[in-house]
Amino acid sequence: MKKYLVITLLVILSLSVFGQVRNGWRSVFDKEGRLTRMHFYDNGISIIDSSFYFQYYTENVLKALINGEIKSNTGQLDGSIALFDRSGMLTSYSIKKKGYNVFDVECDYEENCMALLSEGFESKSEYWIGDDIRFYQDNLILRNSEEYASASYNSPYSFDLRRPFALKVVLPVKDNVDELGIALGWNDVDNCYLFEFVDGQYYNVNHRQSGTNNLLTDAKSDIDDPSAQFNLVVIRNDGKNLVLEVNSTIEEVLPIPDFASNTIALLTESKGDAFFSEMRYRFDMCSNNEFFNTLWVGKGTGFFIGNNKVLTTYDAVYEAKRLRITGKIGGETFSLPARLGFYDEKNNIAVLRVDSIPFLPFERLPFGYSNTAPVSESEVYAVGFPNAVSGIYITPEVYEGTVLPSMSHSAGSRLIEMHYRYGMSGSPVFDNDANLVGIYSRRGIDLKYTEIVDFQDNDRTIKAEMGRFERKIDSPYKNASREKQLSKLSDILVIVESSVFENE
Repeated sequence: MKKYLVITLLVILSLSVFGQVRNGWRSVFDKEGRLTRMHFYDNGISIIDSSFYFQYYTENVLKALINGEIKSNTGQLDGSIALFDRSGMLTSYSIKKKGYNVFDVECDYEENCMALLSEGFESKSEYWIGDDIRFYQDNLILRNSEEYASASYNSPYSFDLRRPFALKVVLPVKDNVDELGIALGWNDVDNCYLFEFVDGQYYNVNHRQSGTNNLLTDAKSDIDDPSAQFNLVVIRNDGKNLVLEVNSTIEEVLPIPDFASNTIALLTESKGDAFFSEMRYRFDMCSNNEFFNTLWVGKGTGFFIGNNKVLTTYDAVYEAKRLRITGKIGGETFSLPARLGFYDEKNNIAVLRVDSIPFLPFERLPFGYSNTAPVSESEVYAVGFPNAVSGIYITPEVYEGTVLPSMSHSAGSRLIEMHYRYGMSGSPVFDNDANLVGIYSRRGIDLKYTEIVDFQDNDRTIKAEMGRFERKIDSPYKNASREKQLSKLSDILVIVESSVFENE
């Protein structure tokens, strides 16, 4: 009987444990309260393509951001990895799909970045556009039944063919069609270069203008060092010339065209299936490349105290570059640029201004404040984003706690018994009447305790930024249920984020 009782208890216990993560996000935090891992579960099953998120810190300096699907035995399958140096400067960034790198960036200390777009054709790629394209055994296959067939590369990141680059394409020779081609500036009839390769032994370079081809080389020029298996073709812009190399031998040096289109295409004029084994495109990034707007790091939580002001901690914006806020209004997620307005480093207060905002976060202040400080052992709760640093918007979470005795109170701050989470920094802390008690700030004695910026000690500053000078304001939801309070207070919460780059 005891045996069955123990088994029953274990089953009940396991159901209660796993029930906590059967649906929704599961987050794991390190001993400092920082987010280290996230994953999404649906009916107890881990969703394969949900976001994993890892951070690596040493001495409070960000070292790495890893986002995507990661397996313990095979490493990262899908997602991105960003690595930083000791100063917090990005040094490298890569994107993987199906376990293969498809995009790599390396940056120097001046934020000059070189990028590499990679297509090994190991699996189906969504970046190629054409009428009849297949991917099989590490090959892109073009099927041609008409005059010609083409596959245009639709890169997820922009590049400029007029700037230095190196394009590498591997052309199988054995069991391939007679004529293969590489086009630069494809779809621009006025200025397109066609590099044609015939029988694996000859090449032509054509300048396509107004729909006609002008031959720039001798017809069927011999490849100096042809291969019976694969011809490695490299076309590079060295800043002075357009250079054609085949199997590491320079075949042609041409003037750099003034490309109007940046489309790269693979093509064939032979009937049947044309095989292409690999493509790599390395280029230096212009300062206006959209890549510089894609990398943001979550810094903490903030909350609206006016229709264009967000209150947070100074810690959440310290050393931030460009700032933005991300939140949700009426079920719609938004991201808006923000700038630092007022800050008080000593008291750990910062106010962000949002110049262009298409909505009112609230018509009436959803919280109130009191003219008396909370007493010892009184109940409080914080609402915010413990996962803010992930950059993934998740429903705000609630942390409940109690106010500690006045002996733990120091100038400008107050200690409460509440679990500390790094991403919650900047979150509002309320009492049961939805009065603002303070701002979730720093780790206390250990993770069980949290220091808050005390509202009473900083009320003049905070009320001045709010544009309110009453000694006391009651929240319209003072006597509402906790559920109702949270619903209204969640509308004013935002994630505070910083761009990795300085670029405007």
